[in-house]
Amino acid sequence: MGNLKSMMYLDLSYCNFTGSVPISLGNLTQITHLDLHANKFTASIPTSLGNLTKLTFLDLSYNSFSVFLPLSLLNLPNLSTLYLRYNQLVGPLLNHVKLLNLIDFSISSNFLNGTLPSWLFNLPSLLRLNLDRNQFIGEIGEFKSNSLEYLDLGYNKLHGSTPRSISRFVNLISLSLSSNM
Repeated sequence: MGNLKSMMYLDLSYCNFTGSVPISLGNLTQITHLDLHANKFTASIPTSLGNLTKLTFLDLSYNSFSVFLPLSLLNLPNLSTLYLRYNQLVGPLLNHVKLLNLIDFSISSNFLNGTLPSWLFNLPSLLRLNLDRNQFIGEIGEFKSNSLEYLDLGYNKLHGSTPRSISRFVNLISLSLSSNM
């Protein structure tokens, strides 16, 4: 499949694929939409997906990825939607991330830990952020943008006061900070 250099849209969701994601998918350099959710992929997310610099949508949810996120994936310059929920990802979120166009980020129901990195609070276009059901610790930072519509940080180990910036979210539809410390 890596030879299909002109492909722009690929949806392989619900195919019951097993094993590793083919490294050759990193050769699809024109692709903008890649959906691999609801398969049985295991091991790590291939770093070759970082070659997909035109990618705007990536869904790897509902698999069994069990290693930390590769930095190459978190530096895709055009990515606006990133879904990694319901895997077995471990470790902290990386600090040096360049997802400036991110609008929708869901990484819920994994085993991620550590503090929430500052880049999460500085995304200028972010509308939906779902980090629930992980093991994040520490305080919730102040958001720079006023655009959030959906925020779920529930079922972690976060503490401290609710950020004042949340009161500026004039379009906020849903907020969950439940079941934290």
